[in-house]
Amino acid sequence: MTRVGDLMTEEVLWFPPKMPLLRAAQALSQRQVGAAPVCLPDGRVVGVLSKSDLLDRFGEDPEGRVVADAMTPVVLSMRPDSQIEEAIREMVFEGVHHLMVLDEIGRLRGVLSATDILRHLSGFPRRDDRVIAVAPPEDHSHKPR
Repeated sequence: MTRVGDLMTEEVLWFPPKMPLLRAAQALSQRQVGAAPVCLPDGRVVGVLSKSDLLDRFGEDPEGRVVADAMTPVVLSMRPDSQIEEAIREMVFEGVHHLMVLDEIGRLRGVLSATDILRHLSGFPRRDDRVIAVAPPEDHSHKPR
């Protein structure tokens, strides 16, 4: 049986809560990702910043605002050992395209996206060489420690 940890992306873009919102928006756009976890320095996830969050809040003068002002504080998550069918049900039921993958104390281990699942179901291998990624000024493309 396929588990969430088998399909998740481990090296993910993440944001600290106090990062300027404009820089976070630029990073999501440059990396062409729809959402990124918001993490404390110890790796615990405290929210998710998505393109939808930005669309909902960006008109409210983004200058001087930080990620914590726009993030969704509810984190939909799975554990790496969860069955992929459980993750699919959660994504469909909640109408989301990303699930954070957390360890037993809420630290980030990766992100599972709908694209990860579709790639697996279609039999296409992950092709990291096709991902367009440009590092933001402060690179948060690794798991926080």
